[in-house]
Amino acid sequence: MTAFCVFLLYLGAGFIISRAVRFHGNPAYNIYIGMSLGVLLFMWLPALYAFPFGFTLKAQNLALLTLAVVTAVLHVFLSRADSPRKKTDENIIDLSFDPATNLFRAAPPNETKRLIRCMLITVLPMVLLTAYLHYTHNIRLAADGSMHVGQSTYGDLPLHLSIATSLRNAPFPPDYSLLPGTQLSYPFLMDTLSTSLLLYGMNLSWAMVVPSVIMTALVYVGIFLLAYRILGSLKLSALSFYLLLFCGGFGFLYSWDLLLKEPARFLEIFTGFYKAPANLTPNNIRWSNLIADMWVPQRTFLAGWCMAIPALVSALEIKGGRNIRECIALALFAGGLPLVHTHSFLALGLFCAGYFIYIICQTDKRNRVQLILTISITLAAILALAMPQLLAFTFRQSSADGFVRPHFNWVNNSGTGLYDTYLYFWLKNVGAPLLLIIPALFNLKKEMRPIAVGAFGIFAVAELVVFQPNLYDNNKLFYVWYLMIIPVAVRFGASVWRKLHGVRGRSVIAAAFIAASMFSGVLSVAREAVSDYQLFPSDEVKTAQYVEENLPSDAVFMTATNHNNAIAALAGRTIVCGTPSYLYFHGLSYQRQEQDVRSFYLDPTKTDILTRYNVSYILYGPHERSVSGEVGGILDDMYPLIYENGNYRIYKYR
Repeated sequence: MTAFCVFLLYLGAGFIISRAVRFHGNPAYNIYIGMSLGVLLFMWLPALYAFPFGFTLKAQNLALLTLAVVTAVLHVFLSRADSPRKKTDENIIDLSFDPATNLFRAAPPNETKRLIRCMLITVLPMVLLTAYLHYTHNIRLAADGSMHVGQSTYGDLPLHLSIATSLRNAPFPPDYSLLPGTQLSYPFLMDTLSTSLLLYGMNLSWAMVVPSVIMTALVYVGIFLLAYRILGSLKLSALSFYLLLFCGGFGFLYSWDLLLKEPARFLEIFTGFYKAPANLTPNNIRWSNLIADMWVPQRTFLAGWCMAIPALVSALEIKGGRNIRECIALALFAGGLPLVHTHSFLALGLFCAGYFIYIICQTDKRNRVQLILTISITLAAILALAMPQLLAFTFRQSSADGFVRPHFNWVNNSGTGLYDTYLYFWLKNVGAPLLLIIPALFNLKKEMRPIAVGAFGIFAVAELVVFQPNLYDNNKLFYVWYLMIIPVAVRFGASVWRKLHGVRGRSVIAAAFIAASMFSGVLSVAREAVSDYQLFPSDEVKTAQYVEENLPSDAVFMTATNHNNAIAALAGRTIVCGTPSYLYFHGLSYQRQEQDVRSFYLDPTKTDILTRYNVSYILYGPHERSVSGEVGGILDDMYPLIYENGNYRIYKYR
């Protein structure tokens, strides 16, 4: 309960700060930006105090004290400064977007209420659905004591668990618990948020679920408000929202073909491992569904969007160089992004570059200098906040071999040629919305042009450059392009709808288009909702619990390199070498450690390996047995057995 109350305090403080500063003229937007700011502060304030004090309860409490002081000062002084203008401000407090002028205009008092009501009707069902997925997919404890996850979290979750559990009372900057002696440069602030909740007494499962659910709600609200900012229509904003959430391309056609040819195999969509139509690698369908394949399993991606969307909303408000409060919001969210999610920071930068260059060119000469000055100051503030993170963490990792390199056409390029023709690849992946996106680019309204330029700045760079060893991860850039271009396409679709007035069957055409756009995504989310996989058997959970309660938190363990390693994920202990499926894609050199782990389990008499890595304890369970075979007798002869439970044993070395 304490941990949840602390989270509410941060959200409340963000709301009070946003209300005092008034980052946005519309109350709905202002509340949303304030809540997002509260999450940003919960990630950053404890991390700042962790550098001198470690990631301890002391750092958490100092962060809370700082939050209280800053919130009180801003509330008192800004409220006092605004008090003489309260009456003049009353007539502009309700604002709505006017696409004709690309600005917010004064609106009737009930318009904000309509916006909030429509937003809740649209967003709330999806928040509840995704909250259910978070609950079932984040180490759900089964009746037999084992821990279960969903399909999408089976691979990624142990990494995030290991970061969240290992950072309790850890010094900063932290090391990888999966590769001791190597600084953790992977964006870790989403996981430290869970660590903060652990320090305040929340159990591990809820510490993973609660931040994810709150961020999901903020992301969904942000998507709707961003669409409304661009479209100025509640109905079109709702349509844009659902087209984005249920993306998945034309993968359902492969499933439909399977249904006609082999009906029994059609059920594999709901029972097989990654057989859903939004992610069919053998058919080169890689446009994964955002809910099932991104927001639920990839926590840093979710946190990145939670910070990037309010930054985008603020960026769209910077007009004529007089929007100082929006500039402050943009600087705060963008400046805090690198250690939250680096890809979102990059995508935001690419969009803003194209967007601002366009509006500068279109601004009259009288206001151009002021606009350039405002944007330059904002950029300087962002760099002042972001550069320490980039230099101390991001560049240390991304400078390794296999990161930034030229590569054309994302995953469709084998290195020797394209698997599918260029347009066909994008058509079957993006699906029906591409049939609106392409013609929309040739029929852009004036207010849509800077948004399209910014969006395709992201697309062009992501099509030509890869920023990590895994080609697939460039989709984290493409999805931000899709976020910004879908409202543009919906606006064009609405104009086509109006032109078809009086044409029989236009409703059928529209319904067929929407169904084709969302069917792959719906099937993928449905499959994820029924997925259930055991990640940790009950004996392994009990072993991790013993380690957590009885053995030193700074102890180093010799274990196998399986990805679902309970010693690292549940107990938060450092192991000699984690799975290459994590370390390789982080650009880390792990080959010697991996070989040493294998060598030791093949010959447990090699104590020099244990000494080299300062190992204190040795785990011998099913994964270790699969490496070495039956060497338990040798371990029994050489090392004291301190714990045994079923197939799991722990030996002490020193």
